[in-house]
Amino acid sequence: GSTHMYWKDKECTVKDNSAWSGDPDEVMEFMGQSDPKVAISWENRLSYKGFSLSAMMVYYGGHVQRMRPVGEQAFSMPMMGLMPVQIEYLDAWHPVNNPDETVVPGGGYYGSSYTSSEFQAADVFVHDASFIKIRNIILGYDIPQSVTKRLGIGRANLRFQIDNPKPLWLANELGVDPETGGIARTTNYVFGLNINF
Repeated sequence: GSTHMYWKDKECTVKDNSAWSGDPDEVMEFMGQSDPKVAISWENRLSYKGFSLSAMMVYYGGHVQRMRPVGEQAFSMPMMGLMPVQIEYLDAWHPVNNPDETVVPGGGYYGSSYTSSEFQAADVFVHDASFIKIRNIILGYDIPQSVTKRLGIGRANLRFQIDNPKPLWLANELGVDPETGGIARTTNYVFGLNINF
């Protein structure tokens, strides 16, 4: 259940880098940049007979991000049982269930006492971080002046706004929001009434 690494031009595997003393550049591979190569935003506003609809959409692309890396200590130490663990550990290595179909180290009886973190930097955790999102959507209505005058109001309008709706598209297959690292972001719904006397 513990991870092993293949060093360049080696047939055997080793658990850590103590068995190899060459140039680190020989075994490192560039996986991409973390800053977006492309950033595009688009905003529009449509109006018709007092109603208005506006939205802002963004695209960030051409970059990568290390997402949900797993280590070897989630279940190995007794005290770790008192802490929350990532959902990925449901696929932890087991000799019967999925010996060849997972990159998640074993847990419990099959857990590892290995404490290094090289595995968390493995290329299997690097994913495309491109995404398309709508930042906000605003629906407005200007109350006609024929109505506001009767009420003694100079001007009034209603507004309904949605901030941070769910992403429209994520390039990574994990469904991880690259802007939050997988932490859920609250979608806000705002209703407003503006009155000028």
